[in-house]
Amino acid sequence: MRFDLIDIQDFVQQIVETFAVVIKVDIMIFDLHRNIIAGTGDTKCRVGRQFHAGSLTGRVLTDGQLLIARDPGISAECESCENFSNCNEYDSVIAYPIRIGSRIMGSFCLVATNDEQKNLILENEAYLVDFMDKLCGLIGSTINEKRFQNDLTTLIKRYDTVVNNVAEGIIGLDQNGCIIHLNGSAENLL
Repeated sequence: MRFDLIDIQDFVQQIVETFAVVIKVDIMIFDLHRNIIAGTGDTKCRVGRQFHAGSLTGRVLTDGQLLIARDPGISAECESCENFSNCNEYDSVIAYPIRIGSRIMGSFCLVATNDEQKNLILENEAYLVDFMDKLCGLIGSTINEKRFQNDLTTLIKRYDTVVNNVAEGIIGLDQNGCIIHLNGSAENLL
């Protein structure tokens, strides 16, 4: 089974809410389809909304590169956006790809919705980019963990199916010689 950001949406929402309090800037997380799956502050009410392909986050998802729009609507990074020269949503945006290995899973965006947040972003840009890199790594690791848990559960179910359908009795022991598993045939014999 394939896991994506939407599969850990509650976790991602908790993460962005926690960190938004610390850095005092709004955060949005987008999935591969440019849907907002988590948001804080003024952006929280936009969860579920889809951005268009030419948007900043659309470009991050396509190119896999960090993009910074210091003046959205007039920044060169915004030229492909349908709202170029007419953007009034955000005062500043840093968009960073969320990856697992080379696969892009979504984008992590810091957004300023007022002058105070814009100044915080501009004054702390390098620190915030490093911060985003670490959080994107954490989010990617969480998706990997979810995949691993699913794979392990599937493997255990297959093991149980095979072991429990063998006619011979199978007894599993731990390193101390204690019984940790019996198949149905072994239970019938004992």
